[in-house]
Amino acid sequence: MIHNDTYQIYQRQINLPGFGIEAQARLLDAHVLIIGAGGLGCPILQYLAAAGVGHITLIDFDNVEQSNLHRQILFGAADVGQPKAIVAAERIKVLHPHIHIVPINAAINQSNVFDLIEQVDLVIDGSDNFFTRYLVNDACVLLNKPLIYGSIYRFEGQVGVFNLKLSDGNTSHYRHFFPLPPGKNEVPNCSEAGVIGVLPGMIGIMQATEAIKVLTGIGKPLYNTLLTYDILQNRWYELNVLPYMIPPGYMPETLDELCSFSYPDFCSHSMIPELSFEEFMQQYTRKPHKFQLIDVRELHELPPVSTLPCTQIPLSELMNRMEEISKDISVIFICQSGKRSRDAVGLYLSQRPKAVAYSLLGGIIQCTTLYNKAL
Repeated sequence: MIHNDTYQIYQRQINLPGFGIEAQARLLDAHVLIIGAGGLGCPILQYLAAAGVGHITLIDFDNVEQSNLHRQILFGAADVGQPKAIVAAERIKVLHPHIHIVPINAAINQSNVFDLIEQVDLVIDGSDNFFTRYLVNDACVLLNKPLIYGSIYRFEGQVGVFNLKLSDGNTSHYRHFFPLPPGKNEVPNCSEAGVIGVLPGMIGIMQATEAIKVLTGIGKPLYNTLLTYDILQNRWYELNVLPYMIPPGYMPETLDELCSFSYPDFCSHSMIPELSFEEFMQQYTRKPHKFQLIDVRELHELPPVSTLPCTQIPLSELMNRMEEISKDISVIFICQSGKRSRDAVGLYLSQRPKAVAYSLLGGIIQCTTLYNKAL
């Protein structure tokens, strides 16, 4: 039952066609775990509290730094040095005193992940490291909890809804899109790579939007799809992946296995086979018939590969066009910088574990000069 004063707060939502009292009541009864109180976590927390999610657990181990202030908008200069989770929770309590929020000043890890996730209805990952992403995903899969994923990198952001339970089974999860982590030091953090302040706000709001859709049952959540936004070009890209069988040994299959799984080793070593341009050319010039070159960039991206036989299969179409790739020869995936080609190798090997596939190190950007000289 929604009291009159509560009704007044959420009247604009309740009046929406298809929303109503029932959807608002679901939000008020919901318990959500938000992992991270940083660039993504701040807008997620703000908008879910404002929407009326009744119970929120917020976990973050970090303290506020000056470099956070341009994007982590719950904090000010006076908060520098204070625990993010505590400061964010106190700010939300002032803005929305009827919301029950529990801050936890700690890191999520293999010791506490089950207890934290088991008690909630939905998990939202606002973390910035692969250890946490894989750990949280695996725990959500084993505990059958939906997960809202988001990430940012310089001028691009991604969002998706994982492990959502439908009438015909669960949807895809993080490992279906990223079977293997990137190489060590390949993806720098925000302090090294930089980030434009508005981007995590946009992605965080999208995560909050997807959470509201999942909790209330309105609309169609973003499942089996990874949505990528390029803020400079104002373009959206979709990568669609259906659930598939994860090869044995790639992820924990029981709670006990998760507790003993070595996430630091898994995430700190490159498991994606790569070839430098020089290595590729040495092998290709000797036996060109033993290689198939696959360009996973979008069709509009330049420069095109024109001097070698190359099949263009955008990453967003790869899972649906596997039959165009030979099973009997080595496959070299290329892209602009080497990142998407690594993702392509991971997806390809998840479907053909015994195949031979490589990512071209550095992509077209680093290889164009060498490419022109060699050919």
